[in-house]
Amino acid sequence: MSQARKLASKEPDRYEVGSTGWVTARFTAEEPIPNAIWEKWLRESYDICCGSGNTKKLAKKTPDKKVPKKKPGAAKKKPVRKKARSEKSS
Repeated sequence: MSQARKLASKEPDRYEVGSTGWVTARFTAEEPIPNAIWEKWLRESYDICCGSGNTKKLAKKTPDKKVPKKKPGAAKKKPVRKKARSEKSS
């Protein structure tokens, strides 16, 4: 975060740091963000969102989950309606 604040003070048109810690970085192909900064910020963001630890180890341990494809033309199930209970009068 301190690195982002320094960059924002030097280049306010390219970097902004919000009050809650969000960083806005504007870049183009002609003026990219240095890879070292990009990787560091990405790793820090991941750790904040998904827990601390070595992200490389997490990536190796996490298997790729394949989402099953839906069959084309498969009908959706309709919700079941519950019947109202009738009260017996005496």
